[in-house]
Amino acid sequence: MIVVRKWRLYDYWLTAVAIVLGAVGIVLIRSATLIESEVSVDVMKQTAFLGMGVVILALAPKVNYRWLGSLAWIGYGASVVMLLAVLIAGVSIGGSQRWFLIGPFSLQPSEFAKIALIVVLAHYFSAGPHRVEDIRYFFGSIVITAVPAFLVFREPDLGTTLMFLGIWGAMVFMAGVPFKYIIGVTVGLLCAVFLQLIRIKEYMWERITTFLDPTADPLGAGYNALQAQISVGAGELWGRGLFQGSQTQLEYLRVQHKDFVFAVLAEELGFVGSMLVLVLFAVLLMRATLIATSARDHFGQNIAVGVTTFIFLQTFVNVGMIIGLLPVTGMPLPFLSYGGSALLATFIGIGLLQSIAVHSQVKTYAMPPVFHVPARARLRLLPWKTQSAEEGRRS
Repeated sequence: MIVVRKWRLYDYWLTAVAIVLGAVGIVLIRSATLIESEVSVDVMKQTAFLGMGVVILALAPKVNYRWLGSLAWIGYGASVVMLLAVLIAGVSIGGSQRWFLIGPFSLQPSEFAKIALIVVLAHYFSAGPHRVEDIRYFFGSIVITAVPAFLVFREPDLGTTLMFLGIWGAMVFMAGVPFKYIIGVTVGLLCAVFLQLIRIKEYMWERITTFLDPTADPLGAGYNALQAQISVGAGELWGRGLFQGSQTQLEYLRVQHKDFVFAVLAEELGFVGSMLVLVLFAVLLMRATLIATSARDHFGQNIAVGVTTFIFLQTFVNVGMIIGLLPVTGMPLPFLSYGGSALLATFIGIGLLQSIAVHSQVKTYAMPPVFHVPARARLRLLPWKTQSAEEGRRS
């Protein structure tokens, strides 16, 4: 009976969209590596990691997210140790030391550190919600975030560093920290960024200048940005056809199956295909938001906010850099970009959302309709109506 009840509370739309996006990613990776062999090693690896992700989602209802509260600091400590270890003994690729090699696979600790940071901040803020106005409590969250962010910055990985800061900002805002603290820290960070501009790596500075004028070095620093925009424009409305994109198949675009996989999608499936994928992301983020608003405790709500922010920011930044709205950064597109660590970390995040949906015991996560807003979520989103609703229930 308990098992049946859990599966009734399971958010099937969330799982379905995640698996479909993962499958689309495998097809795009296959197209981007078509010239290499009949079936590329990257496709087989990504398929294996997608299978692991499906297993994670199947096991999610059996794990109560509240248990993670007692393990939050252990997971955080382990992630910090792994980030230190990769700086000492990791493999350097393209000037960045971010990976461990484990047989035919590579492990990127910074991807899992995002999940560890979300869980520990959720535990930190839920353990003392009445203390959010204490500036010492606020600065404690800064220290918690700064440690992994600094280690990732040293790899160097500017995109993931900014992701840590974005997750922290969203969770601090949702925790109810006074705006004066947030504004003060924001000004301080802007000053720190300005001072660091003269010390950042050459390739980071090239990304900034390339964003401002990619045509200044069309065969060097601006090459990928220009080729990505050409790919997007070449797709027009319906695209050139799957496996038929000249930019993709002739390899004008570098690392096309990783950070630039959205350019492959835009060229081969056009504006229509790109919009359908973005609609899938919108549905996934909407379901994640509903889980966050329906969670019955601060811990679950904070985790859901962190995971939703993580997926939204990575999607926004990746698509933004492809179409020229943002500088080029090493930010993978969730579910679609090649990378086992990134895919597994994203599915772990979705698994946490499913655990919150099931164990919050809100009977509103049935399959249809996709845009259904639970009554409890509506009351949370419209707090001025909560009192009248409660009075009507009592009467």
